Amino acid sequence: MKLFRTCAVAVSISMALAIPVRKRAVNITDGLILNYALTLEFLEAEFYREALAKFSEADFIFSGFSGVRENVERIFNDELAHVQILQGLPLQF
Repeated sequence: MKLFRTCAVAVSISMALAIPVRKRAVNITDGLILNYALTLEFLEAEFYREALAKFSEADFIFSGFSGVRENVERIFNDELAHVQILQGLPLQF
């Protein structure tokens, strides 16, 4: 549910940014920007989570990418850390 709400905010921001400046009604705040960044981090973490769930080390080796899964795991953990950092920040709208 939290991911859905965050994605909805991201879509709202994207739509607001698509409107020419003179018609923009949204007051873009630091909190809004940080929430958008959090949405992106959620999406990135989910991308790597699904890759790790779908492909085993054997799949990577069979495809000629020996050792790459370790890098994907490291990136996934970095993305989770980004999410945790952004979730821990006080957001003011």
